[in-house]
Formats: sequence, C-alpha cells, structure tokens
Amino acid sequence: MTFVKLGQVLSTRADLLPAPYLRELAQLQQQVAPAPWSEIQDVLESELEGPLEQFFADFDPEPLAAASIGQVHRAVLRNGQRVVAKVQRPGIRPVVERDLDIAERLGQMLETRTDWGRKMGTAALTASFADALREELDFTVEARNMTALERAMEAHPPAQRLTVPQHEPALTTPRVLVMQELDGVTLSDGGRWRN
Repeated sequence: MTFVKLGQVLSTRADLLPAPYLRELAQLQQQVAPAPWSEIQDVLESELEGPLEQFFADFDPEPLAAASIGQVHRAVLRNGQRVVAKVQRPGIRPVVERDLDIAERLGQMLETRTDWGRKMGTAALTASFADALREELDFTVEARNMTALERAMEAHPPAQRLTVPQHEPALTTPRVLVMQELDGVTLSDGGRWRN
C-alpha cells in the first residue's frame, strides 16, 4: 500500500515525471479495493470502545470511497446529523512501516550510488515522504489540521468560497475520523464551485 501511496503522490508531480507516467500513476487514485465491512466494523468498535449503535443512528457498510490508508463511509449520528467516517484499513500500519523501511533504504542507496540520487537528494525525499505518511496514519493529526485551517480561514477569509468540515472530537481517534458530510467539489476536482 505504501508504494501505491507513493505512486499517487508522484502522479501529481509534473515537475519530476513526464506526462505518460503521470497518466499511468493517476490510475492508482481510482483503483483501490475497499476492505471488508466486518474488518472495518471491528476497527470502528475497537477505536470507539463500543458498538456502532451507541454512537450512530445509521452507518452505511458500503464505502463512499476507498484509498490506500483508509476508506470513508456515510453515517448518521444519534442526534440526526449526517457525517462521514474515515476508517483506517485494518493492519495497515505494519505494512506501511515495512514498506517505508524499504523505501528509505532505497533512497539512501540511490543517493550514495548514483549521480541522479545525489542531485535529487533521494535520502531526504524518502525520509520526508515517510514522515508525512506516518503522520497520515494518525487521524488526530488530520483533525488538528482541519481545526487549524478553519481558524486561519476565519482570520484571513479566502477569495473563493471554501468550507472545512467540522470533526467530532469524541469520535476521532488515531484510526477513526468522524466529520460533517459536505456536498460540493474538492479542490482537486477542478470543477465549478457550488453555492
């Protein structure tokens, strides 16, 4: 999964790779199979320390989206609020750590053995990628970033209409992030803004 994530990151780097490679790597953003519902439910109930019915009036077992680190499901809180729950893939942390160890050793080897690696600083690049991916494995970091972004936007309103979803602190753990469900387009969609 880590190398899928690396491919996803590289698919956005037109400064590093030619267009044919970018097109092929971009397919990785659309081709991640979801984890089985029973495993996702186990993660949710373990992280939230109780049965789903204790926290949610409804929880859709069919994922809205699946990615390399986790997947997102629609749900309704017991107070009727529509939310989405981002749930980390079961067993992903040891897989990522193993893959990151390989990637970091490869980055160091490329830097010491190749001119290209030295020029690119591959050891620092892979170390930076590893640090970012380890942070991505802790959904509380994402929740803090959402709060910080919202505060920054309040202090300096953006020119375009942007909305940061509110997260549910009581339902946010390192492996689960429950947040307000929003309709609209993402910044990466490049589509029109909805009112």
